[in-house]
Amino acid sequence: MECIEQANDMLLTLGLERDSHNLRGLQQVFRRLRNHHFTVTIHCGDDQEEQTLKGHLVDSGLDFIILQTDVGNIVMIPFERITVLKRRIREDVPPLPDQELLKIDPCLRRALTFHFGQVVSKSPFLVNLFFGLELKHFLESYVGSFIYVKSERDKKEHDGKLTDVKKSRIVIEVDHERQGIDFDELCYIEIEKFLLAREFIEFNETPIVL
Repeated sequence: MECIEQANDMLLTLGLERDSHNLRGLQQVFRRLRNHHFTVTIHCGDDQEEQTLKGHLVDSGLDFIILQTDVGNIVMIPFERITVLKRRIREDVPPLPDQELLKIDPCLRRALTFHFGQVVSKSPFLVNLFFGLELKHFLESYVGSFIYVKSERDKKEHDGKLTDVKKSRIVIEVDHERQGIDFDELCYIEIEKFLLAREFIEFNETPIVL
């Protein structure tokens, strides 16, 4: 599939050139692959240890993808961790609409028309759609949620409550103690079930609550 080949080619360039236009372009490539099932190979450490994650592509941010696993959990994977994408099932996926906001609630459409800045700023989905959303900004909406984090520091998965998102790290609470994990060390973050990311998954079916 041409889009998958293009995404893999662009991923290879990320280690050499961190250009904002390059990232935005890669985001658009990934977004065209939504609803397809993938096996995603990631590296997690200087020794190039690889791991595979499976699920269907829900959406893409400016520097990460959102994968929904077979059990319904949401996994956020930074672009720079992805080495290979392979489509798992050769199923026929309905084409995505050319205009994503075509079927939105009329009240939301009116609000976007007359109060664009105010409305968009309240919705991670809309910010991501119009401008591209970085992982650290996406996670700010889920402070207080229970998450699983795998980092390259110790190759282990930590679970705890997300208590803060800073410029260069996240802070989770594990057994009443706070631990900081740098974004540069993140291999992936997992959130149980898809409800927490409903704005990315169900936007076309359910109006955003402002």
